[in-house]
Amino acid sequence: MEEGAIGIGNGTMLDSLQDGFNSTRNGSNSDILLDGLSPSTKRICSIPLEDQEIDWGMVGKGIALSMGQVYGINHMEGSIVINLGVFLASPLNFLVSNIGATLGTLMGVAFLSSSGNLQEVYDGVWGYNSLLAMSSVSCVFFAFSGGSFLLSVVNVGATGVVQYAMRTNMTLQNKIPVFTMPKNLCTLMMLATTDTKGRLHRMLPEHMSYPEKQSYTWHMQGDLVPSEDKDHQVENGV
Repeated sequence: MEEGAIGIGNGTMLDSLQDGFNSTRNGSNSDILLDGLSPSTKRICSIPLEDQEIDWGMVGKGIALSMGQVYGINHMEGSIVINLGVFLASPLNFLVSNIGATLGTLMGVAFLSSSGNLQEVYDGVWGYNSLLAMSSVSCVFFAFSGGSFLLSVVNVGATGVVQYAMRTNMTLQNKIPVFTMPKNLCTLMMLATTDTKGRLHRMLPEHMSYPEKQSYTWHMQGDLVPSEDKDHQVENGV
């Protein structure tokens, strides 16, 4: 290759490439743009020399930050306060939300580990959509049950795949965050699920309450026998 194809002097070229490679090893930026280099050289420099080593302590931090990212904050103390508030309001919602955040964050590790840049995972960006996806299906729009929990796990998986797909176009190419669109698209599909065996109970707006109450009410009604007793309870607004 001629030197003119790179468009940079010998000493400057070597120094810039060395800085770029060092930056890639440190995981600071997987897409390095070096001033003065031709597009072909930039593409070469953007290829990580080696996969970034996963810092599982930072992965745990990302899980904790996921709750704060629901409200758009990347702040550990703020996330702890929000987690505490959710726990006081509904321990069940707190539990399933953090399960969702954990699953989503691990999906982010799986998707992005080969790119050499896990900063999104460490910042909780890969946890908040899955957190909301798990919570909304398992115990908010459905009464909590084994069926709703299984459906929420499927929702988390679908949300992670959609987020990865949308990230390529929105975040990387157009610098637009995905916000909660992955969760919204997948959750709407899950809410259209029909069940003929009684494993799911979709909450009507007028009957919605905190997760523990609506789940307890549904399970108690499900235990009533015979069936005419249920009809009597419903007619009397119980």
